[in-house]
Amino acid sequence: MRRGDDLHRLRKICFALMMAAILVLGVGCSGTGSDEPAGEEPEIHGDVEQSGQPAGDASAYSAYRDVLLGNENEIRAYDWQLDTDKRVAFIDINEDGTEELLFMSSKDESLADLHIYRYDADQQEAVEIYYEYETRFRDGRGYMTDAAVAGGSKFMVFKGTEPGTLYMAFLITDETAYSDMTEYTCTPDGQMIKNWTATNKYSYYDESDVYYLNNEEVSEEEGSSYFVQAKKNYGKLIMFSGYTDIMSVFENVKSDSPAAMSFDEAINWLDDRINIAE
Repeated sequence: MRRGDDLHRLRKICFALMMAAILVLGVGCSGTGSDEPAGEEPEIHGDVEQSGQPAGDASAYSAYRDVLLGNENEIRAYDWQLDTDKRVAFIDINEDGTEELLFMSSKDESLADLHIYRYDADQQEAVEIYYEYETRFRDGRGYMTDAAVAGGSKFMVFKGTEPGTLYMAFLITDETAYSDMTEYTCTPDGQMIKNWTATNKYSYYDESDVYYLNNEEVSEEEGSSYFVQAKKNYGKLIMFSGYTDIMSVFENVKSDSPAAMSFDEAINWLDDRINIAE
């Protein structure tokens, strides 16, 4: 009987050890195999979902494709600046999950305008965003306009670090240098609201240096502060037409690649995302 009791006790010990081993293995195999904490959804970065799908849908990209093809000749006609091969950009300005479409196009031999489109999911079409800009050409208000002029002009468009902000910097030089900086806020419903325009007018003839805010003359301290503010809020370069050292914000073009691309690259970009989204 003593031998039987010893065997029974040994079997119980072995069984207990076996169950402990199973529990240890079970805990070890229950991990996710990821650095993400268990029970939490992995973080999604940028405009690409975890599945690899782009943020927009096929209908948005198809609508943008139609807009580009309808303006192909005018987009290709803008060809007089150093970097004007990069005429088209897709970037989510108002951070609603769908990119806006921006492009430069020319309907004559010397002027080109910046157009901005958004996708209206209710109407299922691309609609142009109209924005207030007091151009130095065309005698009044209109689009941000680049011109083939003797003295030369430079522009850059960039997204701000503050959500929804967009900046347009423009310089034209001759006997006088005009530097314009305009800040916009793109609202969730796609409106482009102008917050302010700061201008610096510098004369090479008499070296006068005057600042304006929304066409009203202001002190140098106040006027220059808006240019400083825009530079501090620099987020992402969208497109530009060349470099200048007259406006310090243009320093960013040396280190930041523009989101803009050529017309052909833009069509391929859209086709790839239409295929993925479908």
